[in-house]
Amino acid sequence: MLSRLDAVQVKAMRPRGQLITDFTKVSITQDTVATVKCDGEFQVIAYAQGEIRMLNQWGRERTETEIPALRELTQKLQEREIKQALLSAECYVASGEKMLKLPSLTSTLKGVGNKNQLRLGVFDLHELNNRRMTEPYKWKLQELGMMLGTIQNGTKAYVVPFTFPNTAQDLAELWKTYVEDRSYEGLFVRSNSEYFKVKPRLEADAVIIGINKNHDTFQHQEARSLKLALIDQEGHFTILGDVGSGITQTIGRTLWSLTEHKIADDDKTLWIKPFAVVTVVFESLYQKEQPRFTFDGDFFEIGKVSFVSMRHPRLERFRPDKQASYEDTPTSQVLNGEEHQ
Repeated sequence: MLSRLDAVQVKAMRPRGQLITDFTKVSITQDTVATVKCDGEFQVIAYAQGEIRMLNQWGRERTETEIPALRELTQKLQEREIKQALLSAECYVASGEKMLKLPSLTSTLKGVGNKNQLRLGVFDLHELNNRRMTEPYKWKLQELGMMLGTIQNGTKAYVVPFTFPNTAQDLAELWKTYVEDRSYEGLFVRSNSEYFKVKPRLEADAVIIGINKNHDTFQHQEARSLKLALIDQEGHFTILGDVGSGITQTIGRTLWSLTEHKIADDDKTLWIKPFAVVTVVFESLYQKEQPRFTFDGDFFEIGKVSFVSMRHPRLERFRPDKQASYEDTPTSQVLNGEEHQ
């Protein structure tokens, strides 16, 4: 039950996959499953004997008062005479059939917005009636569909839309219906032992580790060019590249506050404590040797590694919901595994 879980364990339950933009690259087998990906906040939900609790990866518990959809989820489980269940879900915001982006969820959870627009898309079943679920994922999705119903019912809590594709056309139909027409974030595809996040564009969540001083506006106390990095399984930082596009004068002045967290300074870069995470979008990646660092109150370069860099990056948004950690900003976002180690 939820009382047995802490934030670290919840975070470990969040599914991860390699980011791609072309679902035709997925090898479809009899075990392939595709679910719709929501732009929301990952949750673990524990239900037992009519009581329900929900915990996110930062240890923040949400209640039925904050999330009316939890009340509906409880009713559905009671109607099915479920005694106990442990579920994974995405909490997100929808207006009509369209999904709204993460900032809408953040503001709604802070009390600004319509709580009745909050949705719970359940996508995994870990325990049922005090039994650990080891059945194939296909079976679990079908079971969740019977327990909770589908999104077409016009309710607030349901199993996420899914398909068991036989061809790429089946994936294309799911993509068209939800990603193109209803603004969902993408698809999550499980195919044998491979896991893919399929999105309309390439993006990564990266850590700001420095402000580049060669930008003219640096002298006017504006941070208009940032140095970004990703983190590997050993906790080392590898440079992903610089980003300046998408940073307006107003944003640059706000980002100047990062200089309060300065840890080092050289001719090219003002290095800062790695804590701020942003989403950066880019057209493509190319192979490049990049510096690799350890961090122990200061950055220490431990050599260069074969890695990647971004073409035409643009700052998309800040991610206060994420931390500078391997779990949230991994190198695996841009590599198939930890190839450079």
